[in-house]
Amino acid sequence: YLYLREVPHFVVREWPYVLFVEDFGSKERNEYYGAEKADQVRSFYAYMKKTFPEMIEKEPEIPYRVIVFKDGASYNKFNEGEHGGKGSGGEKGGKSRARAHFSLRTKFVYYYEKEVGKASFDAKATLGVIFHECCHQLMNDLRPQDNKASPSMWFEEAFAEYIGAVKKTGKFEKDDNGVDRMQFDVAQVNSYRLPHIQRMIKAKRIFSLPEMFMCRSYEEANQLARIRWGITGGFGQSLLYCQGWSFVYFCMHGKDGKYRDKMINYITKDAAGDSYGYETLLECFGLTENDQWKPIEREWLAYVRRLQPDGTLKKR
Repeated sequence: YLYLREVPHFVVREWPYVLFVEDFGSKERNEYYGAEKADQVRSFYAYMKKTFPEMIEKEPEIPYRVIVFKDGASYNKFNEGEHGGKGSGGEKGGKSRARAHFSLRTKFVYYYEKEVGKASFDAKATLGVIFHECCHQLMNDLRPQDNKASPSMWFEEAFAEYIGAVKKTGKFEKDDNGVDRMQFDVAQVNSYRLPHIQRMIKAKRIFSLPEMFMCRSYEEANQLARIRWGITGGFGQSLLYCQGWSFVYFCMHGKDGKYRDKMINYITKDAAGDSYGYETLLECFGLTENDQWKPIEREWLAYVRRLQPDGTLKKR
């Protein structure tokens, strides 16, 4: 935290979040970025409370913390001290392709706004990054501190990718204090993950649903990809993200909502520390064995093949 003490910054309080925003160099830019990030976390929290009321039954005792750096150089410089000379993604010299991360140690979200020089991030594709990381932060806070439930890595990232698919509405609405607030549509079609999973379905490079559900780590997913298709590297992890997102989206929006309550039940159990991974997922969907996923898997595949970026389905 010495880094945060040394650099000029200001604080934006937007309950239940507190944002520590690094000085962007002018009052006008500071006010803009501070207000924009506050509007984003406000939209995130409002969406979560509205969509999952049984999950968020009470306000947090202390506010969530988000650190907003002005660029990648500041973000990486901070990570050099925070991660012993490595970026959040583990690269030597503090250089990381990551745009943000949630720290299990500090419980803070760390995020940077822009690149120095030539931009290497698409603003549209990365709009929801802070929503994604705040999702990790909120879910971690909701789970009991002595949570002994089994982790489900596919769900951890799939749900954050679902929440992180965000679009600007172009509209402003006044809050209770008469302040204009930028509005966002949360949990839209993920424009980055959709073409990926559609390509993988066409190439027949997907996990069965039970295989995906039982992946408890990135390495397990990568190992499964090596065994199944002989593909090395991080292919399995990448597939876990896009396939997991598409299944959550399908449950929440597809088949006339027939699986929505089942998925919400699972999400709520996970947040309460009552999820034991695959076992709990079977319970929430009313299943008892692997083969019973096959009809749901066929429905999911058919839905994702037809899904379009605007959320509509292609005609058969």
